[in-house]
Amino acid sequence: MQTLDDAWNSQDWEVFRRRHSEDTAVYWPGQPEPTRGRHNHEEESKEFFKTFPDNHLINRPYKILFGQGNHRALWQIFTAQ
Repeated sequence: MQTLDDAWNSQDWEVFRRRHSEDTAVYWPGQPEPTRGRHNHEEESKEFFKTFPDNHLINRPYKILFGQGNHRALWQIFTAQ
């Protein structure tokens, strides 16, 4: 997870793609349906940076992170740098 979040923070989209499966599903708070698919999640993420260009994920240490098999759930804090 840390390398994925490091890729997010540096907008390294190549690593971001490698850290997501093709059939990824991302659940955002307040969003009625998940974002489905690696491509859609990447495009959504790039748009997020257009709106919040100085956002940064705190991932050292994570506040809450757990997973089983191929599933992960975490609580993350976004900050502005």
